[in-house]
Amino acid sequence: MKGKKVLAIISALCLLLMLFTACGGNNQAEAPAEEPPAAEAPAPAPEPEPADEPAVDDEVYTIRMIASWNPGTTNWPRMEILKTYFEEKSGGRLIMDLVGGTDVFPADETAEAVSQGVVDGCYTAGSQMSTYVPEADVLSVSDMTNQEMIDSGGWDFLNEILAQHDLYMVSCNQDFDVAPFCFTMCEEITTLDDFKGKKVRTSAGFWNEIADQLGATAVPLPLGETFTALEQGLVEGYTAPTFMGGNEGFFEYAKYTVRPGFLRPAGCMLVNTNFLATLPADLQELLTTAGVELAMAWRDECDSQLTGPNVDKLIEAGGKVCELSAEDGQKLQEIAQTAYWGAIEDKAPANTPKLKELFMK
Repeated sequence: MKGKKVLAIISALCLLLMLFTACGGNNQAEAPAEEPPAAEAPAPAPEPEPADEPAVDDEVYTIRMIASWNPGTTNWPRMEILKTYFEEKSGGRLIMDLVGGTDVFPADETAEAVSQGVVDGCYTAGSQMSTYVPEADVLSVSDMTNQEMIDSGGWDFLNEILAQHDLYMVSCNQDFDVAPFCFTMCEEITTLDDFKGKKVRTSAGFWNEIADQLGATAVPLPLGETFTALEQGLVEGYTAPTFMGGNEGFFEYAKYTVRPGFLRPAGCMLVNTNFLATLPADLQELLTTAGVELAMAWRDECDSQLTGPNVDKLIEAGGKVCELSAEDGQKLQEIAQTAYWGAIEDKAPANTPKLKELFMK
């Protein structure tokens, strides 16, 4: 009996143990659910394109310049002014290489040489590039300063035309009231009738028309050939700005300067637009905003300082200034204006009305 009781107790304990084990298995932590895949990290933002780096301070650019006049002539100091102006304003980063004058290219081909990229820039005159860009003649007939041309929109309009030839006008003389063109003759002139039958050195184009309307015979010649022509009697006078003649020796033969003058020389600096685009932004801005300052520098350092001494040289050579009557002076002005605008209209009829609107007060 006692053994049976022990056996029953053992059996009960075994049963309890089995139940406990079963319950314990149910209390085990369940295997964790599979975690969702981690979200992909966002792709890094693309790095911004590096901005054009400004030119290094010591980076030097060279502009090769020619002129429609030779070194040593009256107009050459304008080239020296250009060189000094841009080299100082750029802190030495824009250097001008003054290649030469008409010994390199004829005067009326300097603008074309710039257009074709043979050189980077030039100092020439509107009339000397008028066979290439006829609208450029407006620079001589305009009665506006550079600032007035800019304010009227004329500057931009002309540069749009020049851009078709890969040219940009940096600056233009504004000396129409200081150093206009005039006739200087070998014999005294008292009235416009005195021009009849005279052979006068002119430039090509509208100058011939002015001479014709005065009854004179136009003889187109480069300025550099004028002394020889006067010496040999091939011409009996010449046209030039009032600051020219004395240094060139013309007063040895032509001693009578006729006033009033008419029109203006309109020397200008041009650069090739493709060259301009190769410069950093600050040097481009330097070139494209120099117009008014340069014009005043040319006026103050050349025209104003040369005109008076040139008249003195005329007097010292035994010459004189011949003042026309008010009536003849007005008639000369009208002849010049009519001939000039007629020449422009003949070659650029579509743009002439706009040029008159933008370049005349």
